[in-house]
Amino acid sequence: MSTRIEICIQARNGSTRMPGKSIKPLGDGTIISYMLQAIKNAINPLRGSSTVFDFDFGVNLLVPEDEFEDWTARHKNNFDMIFGGDLNNVFSRFWTVYNLKKPKYIMRLTADCPLIPQPAINRSIYQCTKHRLDYLCNSWEGIRTTPDGHDVEIMSADAMEWLNANNKDQEDFEHVTIALRKHVPSHLRIGVLITKEDNSHIKCSIDTPEDFDAVNYRLKSSSEKRKNATELGFGIYDY
Repeated sequence: MSTRIEICIQARNGSTRMPGKSIKPLGDGTIISYMLQAIKNAINPLRGSSTVFDFDFGVNLLVPEDEFEDWTARHKNNFDMIFGGDLNNVFSRFWTVYNLKKPKYIMRLTADCPLIPQPAINRSIYQCTKHRLDYLCNSWEGIRTTPDGHDVEIMSADAMEWLNANNKDQEDFEHVTIALRKHVPSHLRIGVLITKEDNSHIKCSIDTPEDFDAVNYRLKSSSEKRKNATELGFGIYDY
């Protein structure tokens, strides 16, 4: 029996601080294209792997309903499904995916994290399924060691049911999983991903034009150094 995981990218272009940021040209692509590449690199090794789990993935885009047509026109071939939902209830979009597809797990990513590394996605899937967790993240307030912008969360069916029953406030609906971290239900198996080095002071997410410029600079600098290595005749291996 396969383990179905629906990977959901939460996106919107109506940000007041930086409208249209998710489709703005960035490096060699856009924010969304960098995230899609990271997802592809993370899940391909898990497909048909020799672990005890036979993984089956869906990759979905979750957007406000008033942006649905625009996102669909631009990206209908890049996702298994694109969902439009209530602007003021982001959780409801994830709940729609859960009810429609009935996956074993739902992974939540946000579209302001183009530098999210492949291992953040890959390891969360591996550790969550291996230890049969109900909730796993690398962004728990006061515990996180990963940079702001490497955020990943994965929730089991039981965690989704708990969130649906216990999300009450606007903050809960907007931030999707914050109620679970505030109340920590005792019947759910919860884990966090912790890195050896604390890099939580580093910001890689994009909220403002200044953030965008900083991320764009990092990508261009890396691309230039990759080009220099190629000209020297070196083999290049991502890590």
